[in-house]
Amino acid sequence: MTPEPSKVRRVIDLFVQIQLGTAGDQELAEIDELLRASEALRVLYLDLIHVASIAGDGIDRLDESTELGRLQQTEIDREVLAELLEEALRNRRLSDIRDKARSQLLADRALARVQAAVPAEPERDDNGPRVLVIPRSLVYGLAAASILLICSLFFLSRTDEPDAPDIVEQPAPAPVVQPPAVVAEVLDRYNDRWGVSINKYATSLLAGDYRLEAGFVRVRLNDGAEVLIQGPAHFQLQTNNSIGLDTGKLVAEVPPSATGFTINTPDARIVDIGTEFGVTAERETGRGSASTRLQVYQGEVRAAAKTNGAVVGEFMPLFEEQAIEIDSGKPPRRIEFNPDLHERDLYQVKLRPTLSQSAVWLRERPANIRLDGSPADHLQVFIERSNVLLKEDLPVDFNRQQSWPHSGTGKYQVRSGQRVDVYYLNLDSFGKSRLDIRTTIDFGRPILGVIAAGETLEQTDPLFASPDTKYPTSSYREGSNDSLPRGLDVLNDDDWAWVERDGQTLRLDIGTEHYVDQVRVLVEAIPVKAEDRGPKPE
Repeated sequence: MTPEPSKVRRVIDLFVQIQLGTAGDQELAEIDELLRASEALRVLYLDLIHVASIAGDGIDRLDESTELGRLQQTEIDREVLAELLEEALRNRRLSDIRDKARSQLLADRALARVQAAVPAEPERDDNGPRVLVIPRSLVYGLAAASILLICSLFFLSRTDEPDAPDIVEQPAPAPVVQPPAVVAEVLDRYNDRWGVSINKYATSLLAGDYRLEAGFVRVRLNDGAEVLIQGPAHFQLQTNNSIGLDTGKLVAEVPPSATGFTINTPDARIVDIGTEFGVTAERETGRGSASTRLQVYQGEVRAAAKTNGAVVGEFMPLFEEQAIEIDSGKPPRRIEFNPDLHERDLYQVKLRPTLSQSAVWLRERPANIRLDGSPADHLQVFIERSNVLLKEDLPVDFNRQQSWPHSGTGKYQVRSGQRVDVYYLNLDSFGKSRLDIRTTIDFGRPILGVIAAGETLEQTDPLFASPDTKYPTSSYREGSNDSLPRGLDVLNDDDWAWVERDGQTLRLDIGTEHYVDQVRVLVEAIPVKAEDRGPKPE
């Protein structure tokens, strides 16, 4: 039965309301009742959905053989269909917007997964990073388009004729997500222990988030900046020329080719102008506060405070031996420069042995072996020479098979052709009647020989003594006729020394009165690479 024209117009009107999302519960109930009552209206409604899908091609594309075409020739006024197509065209445009938005959404989600590990490269100007603002009207339009899509998929089953085929929307293909790029190479590492899964022998590092629980790693970013990171540290390799540092210490050396190298901490942005500088980032557990300490060893650096990730205020320039501290939400403030705050040379770090509490490491060779002439509470240890090639056999007092004082002076030898690192140990008792020390020193490498007698120390001074250090002699106190040697005591059992079974740990139980106890230790040298800084092979 042909439906009444008024009902046809009402179905069209309700269809347009549903497409525009303005239909309420009453309109939905009305369209449901109309479609249940008439199969012709159901055919009309299904074809209206078809019209909406092809409306971009115009009314002339309507198939005359369809039920809608027959209704068009009879009951449905052509002006009404023209109005309907105009609405459908509008809906089609919204559908296109929806499709593009959906594709963009998929791309944005994929990009977000990458950006979670690779923060966006910061802008290299003083105005902070750019911010993408999405117009509110577009957000509302996309929401409306999503509603229209749901409405357009509504259909009713036909009882007497085969169902019209569903219109299946093919989702936009997901964009191809490129894997994180390699942004740095590992130059050197020492006792490094990582908090995430990482190949300990990897030579390349991807952009991403890293936790170095202990040890050291020295990396070179693609643009040329070299960074020595000291664990524990939580950092991000961001781009070819930028690093994020949440907590920990690092020292950066930046050549002219990498000028503009940037470090982002939670509360500071640091931009290099071609220099060497150190950064310490700290975070107070439980309170969410953070602080950044920056000090310049050479060249020029600029730094500014950050709040909620954005730079606030102006960049402050810093030059050699200047330092600042930036607390959360506060402007930078000048602080005292501390030359020993950061480890700057991984080669020197490797040379440093592990000392017990009774020994102290001296970063620099002392100008005078007595230091300031005051009594010492600890055994002082420093590297005397490194990577020395022995050109002939060298007499030593004992090695891993013997101990002091039972070994004979100069009785054992270290063979020629061996490269050695040489350490000097000094215990000064001036000002005290008696000083006793028990300590262990783990060199981390095989001990090749120990020189403990004053006579052997003086014999080996020409080979190993530092030219800028003043050493004592057998009778070095002015006006003194004493001729006691400067090495360990051989006259009684006050001094004991021996190498542990591991072959790399020296144990000392020594005491001294009025003078000094001194020991020279030769260990297997650390191989020197071309890129290593530190003492050159001798």
